[in-house]
Amino acid sequence: MARSWRSNLVVLVLFLQLCFSLISSSLAISPGSADGYTIHGRVKIPPSLGVKGFAPYGKISNIKVILNGGQSVTFLRPDGFFSFHNVPAGTHLIEVSAIGYFFSPVRVDVSARNPGKVQAALTENRRPLNEFVLEPLREEQYYEIREPFSIMALVKSPMGLMVGFMLIVVFLMPKLSFRGLLSADSESEMEGLPTTTKSDRRWRSKPLQTSKPSILMAFFSCVAWLYVAGRLWQDAENRTVLSNLLKKNLGQRPKVLTVEDKLAVLGCKDLERRIVEAEMDLTLAKSQGYLKNHLQQKVSSSGRLLAVVGVYTGFGSHFNRNMFRGSWMPKGDALRKLEERGVVIRFVIGRSANRGDSLDQNIDKESRSTKDFLIIEGHEEAQEEMPKKAQFFFSTAVQNWDAEFYVKVDDNINLDLEGLIGLLEHRRAQDGAYIGCMKSGDVIAEEGKSWYEPDWWKFGDQKSYFRHAGGSLIILSKNLVQYININSASLKTYAHDDVSVGSWMMGIQATYIDDNRLCCGSIRQDKVCSLA
Repeated sequence: MARSWRSNLVVLVLFLQLCFSLISSSLAISPGSADGYTIHGRVKIPPSLGVKGFAPYGKISNIKVILNGGQSVTFLRPDGFFSFHNVPAGTHLIEVSAIGYFFSPVRVDVSARNPGKVQAALTENRRPLNEFVLEPLREEQYYEIREPFSIMALVKSPMGLMVGFMLIVVFLMPKLSFRGLLSADSESEMEGLPTTTKSDRRWRSKPLQTSKPSILMAFFSCVAWLYVAGRLWQDAENRTVLSNLLKKNLGQRPKVLTVEDKLAVLGCKDLERRIVEAEMDLTLAKSQGYLKNHLQQKVSSSGRLLAVVGVYTGFGSHFNRNMFRGSWMPKGDALRKLEERGVVIRFVIGRSANRGDSLDQNIDKESRSTKDFLIIEGHEEAQEEMPKKAQFFFSTAVQNWDAEFYVKVDDNINLDLEGLIGLLEHRRAQDGAYIGCMKSGDVIAEEGKSWYEPDWWKFGDQKSYFRHAGGSLIILSKNLVQYININSASLKTYAHDDVSVGSWMMGIQATYIDDNRLCCGSIRQDKVCSLA
């Protein structure tokens, strides 16, 4: 019994390891922070290249993974995995630097339209990767192998030649000169010339005495030549080694220096140009009124809706929604009659971080029952994503309804609908209207405090926000909302949605209308909103 239990346990452990390896080896990219995505992968050295399985820890710790030519560099973990965080959508180049192995650079395409979708391919052979596992193409000789010792190479070297020349000068030349003198004396005696005088003997002995300094000078000059030749020979060898390494590297690696050049080789420049042209065409089409084909034609008798009112809500605000439906917000037939008057009211909510979970299912069920929801599919309903909710709401609303004004309302506000309709009727056909309870305030620069602004340094030394409409109730005319929809991909968001909307209005021809009736916390009797 104990043996069978142990065998079952071993099988279970092996099965779990297999599942983990299959899951972890897949081409993984996960949503990161608001700045981008996280790319996961691993580096594997197969046994065919001389290492069994993964490289040992000593080599793994020295392997670097480089993103976009050095924009981001990371080292492998002991298990061979690596990660890049905050990677924006687009085309990227990943390279692996490992001593002794050559890896092909990998092109990674992160989709902006389909979050989480990524494609990778090797740049050497254009082979796509189904799993983000990087393997070396071949082994690479890192150290230059020196030639073995050879006597002939030593003799032929400049140092050997100089040593031989020095030996000839030191030992052979004096003997030759001495023998020449002796032969000259013998010839003169045979010819009968007078050679016995004292001056002649002194004159004939003088070359023998002066030959020693010349031998010493020749010896030291040969030593100097030997030193210079040795240094020159060593430098020549170093140049030869470096030249061979350079030729080998040029033959093995792509002849590209920068990421821009590599992407140009891959044809990404042309693809990028076509994407920019398509975006320009899309922007032109949007500016001319060509929005989504399923634009709902719910218009009043004047030919256009008066207003679309979006009331913020969350997954845990079911009680507040029922309270609004029972007080100021119409429901059922009353909601349809209000739309006939030209006013559309919807609760605005995004999707859960875990798409399709019980939170999304409850909202879908309530929406089918009440038909008073505007569900933003591309927005994640989370506290850190709240500044982007206004951008998603205005873009979605203008794509679904043609109205004079678009109104954003917080989830803690009670509205006087008749008062709001009267205010908007008075402003009908007014383009560029930015209406609200205008305010300003201090920028909170201390992290951890309430209303902290991460981009506080952008607001100057005074640390004060610019004039903008309070977030409780913001009203924009159609042309301003169209501007937000067209430029939604490039608009900057700050820590608060009202500050974000105010920053967008500063760069365009918007008419600021400060209406105290929209100050929900005031004590005016004719105000159109109040705190719930």
